[in-house]
Amino acid sequence: MRKLIALLLVAVTLSFGAPAGLLAQAAQVGSISGEAVDAGGRGAVSQRVELVQQGVVLQSTTTRSGGAFSFSNVGPGDYVVRVMIKGVPSGIRVSLTGTNAVTNATIVMPSAAAPSGPFLAPILIPLLIAGGIAATVTTVAIVTGS
Repeated sequence: MRKLIALLLVAVTLSFGAPAGLLAQAAQVGSISGEAVDAGGRGAVSQRVELVQQGVVLQSTTTRSGGAFSFSNVGPGDYVVRVMIKGVPSGIRVSLTGTNAVTNATIVMPSAAAPSGPFLAPILIPLLIAGGIAATVTTVAIVTGS
């Protein structure tokens, strides 16, 4: 009888959490993976990618071949996976539930090779001026009397 009571007391103690670690469930974690590409679809290699939740960077990594990145041990929740290019963020929203894995998350970054306004100005301004002069010259009509 004493052994039975002792066994019951041990079982009750364990179930109420005295050694809580023995009964705790494993934390639910998932993973996020994908690629960072430029506007032309080319993989961005060696770019820093951040996993952000509510404005706080939780993890960061560097892109590999083809722009591939991955984060592991990510708990359930809503995140932003982002790349910063010249201080401008490009990213994607990701939601994890339970032990899910998000794969093929693609971040499209602005292309470094894309021409910008200041780059085009030295080319376009002379062309516009030349075009205006050509338009003026071709619209001049000479009228002669007979």
